[in-house]
Amino acid sequence: MPVFERLEPDPSKADHLPYAPAVRVPAGSEYFFLSGVSALPLYHAHPHDPAEVGLPDDAAAQTERMMRTLTDLLADLGLSWSNVIHMYEFLTDMRDTDAVHRTMYHHLVARPDAEESWTPSSTLIGVNRLSAPGARVEFDIIAARPPSGPVAARPRPARVEVPGHGPIASVASDEELLWMSGSTAIDFYHHHPHIEDEEDVPYRASGQVRKIFEMFDPVLDFMEVGWGDVVKLYEWATDSRDLAAFDAEIGTRLAGLGSPPRTTVDIDALSGPPARLELEMVATRGPRPDAAAGGGDHEPVIEELHPQPERAHLLPYAPAVRVADAPLHFLSGVGPAQGELGVPDDIVAQTRSAMDALDAHLAALGLSWRNVVKLIQQVVDIREAEQVGTALAERYGTSWAPAMTLTEVDALPYEGARVQFDVIAAG
Repeated sequence: MPVFERLEPDPSKADHLPYAPAVRVPAGSEYFFLSGVSALPLYHAHPHDPAEVGLPDDAAAQTERMMRTLTDLLADLGLSWSNVIHMYEFLTDMRDTDAVHRTMYHHLVARPDAEESWTPSSTLIGVNRLSAPGARVEFDIIAARPPSGPVAARPRPARVEVPGHGPIASVASDEELLWMSGSTAIDFYHHHPHIEDEEDVPYRASGQVRKIFEMFDPVLDFMEVGWGDVVKLYEWATDSRDLAAFDAEIGTRLAGLGSPPRTTVDIDALSGPPARLELEMVATRGPRPDAAAGGGDHEPVIEELHPQPERAHLLPYAPAVRVADAPLHFLSGVGPAQGELGVPDDIVAQTRSAMDALDAHLAALGLSWRNVVKLIQQVVDIREAEQVGTALAERYGTSWAPAMTLTEVDALPYEGARVQFDVIAAG
């Protein structure tokens, strides 16, 4: 039996999708935030050693290596693919999609020892480059383990607004979370591979955004949540000028509700050829009706997980971070501040400015860097990633490292910005 519930607004069309539209994670679950994994060995030198990289050029061969590494990592954590609730698939060439998916599904549903036809929610994104030279595919995974007993009710942390920055949405540890796959203006249930003649997609960005939101309306109704229950929005665009259409529609849809944290990124490509924009979200449903009153006597757990601790010195991040009995906090994308002269041109100055903003977010929650459990670094030039990493280490040291993923994107929301952090914190 699957560990988690796959939510299907229209079960009659479930065979059209190679992923779950949404996954329900029950209250009190433990969360495991994994760093991005490519075809490289899990433990490898940083900066990358060209002699160690040596990746095959074939996307299917890279995916096979990556899936084996992820399967072993999940097993080391006491988990399997049936515990995976959400997955980002980053590809440097969207033409590799079919080869990547064929190999991936062999591990998920076709192997004799595979779990029972389980596919998590997922979002497929085309990026310029990945952190490892020659890497064509990388997966970023969130997994969970359901609670073993009753879950005590806890109050939801208050919503926090950081002046000059986006909001922070917090979720109590007794609330259910709904992780949804990304959706473009292509019909919610559509064939894979895509059949372009079946895809009635408006040309204008405003039309695509309107259709995306109209498709999500019945999905949210089906899951018994509303737009006010959304705790995180991810907005992807192949042209940053189209993001204004998201702003306009969100302003209309969420009037009087307050906008949730948002991360917006200009990327290379989306999964459907005519698609220009994609929306992904996380919502909360809770507290659970049968939750017992009181805070319970479990202490929060936030810990790095290293399957091979003797090799931990090779990585500037944790392969995985476990969170149990602790509220989660979803932050808006954090980038450098815009001064009177705009964003500073120097990447180190931009990184320090972004860290200043991140520190302000965390302080508003009564937290610190030690509470960051997942950090996605988005840079417009991956050659500057080492400088970003050095600045992070200078500020925060090396005693705590969250799970991390690094991608190169086309552009970021503020003109001149070259780095942005997408953050989940706990505690």
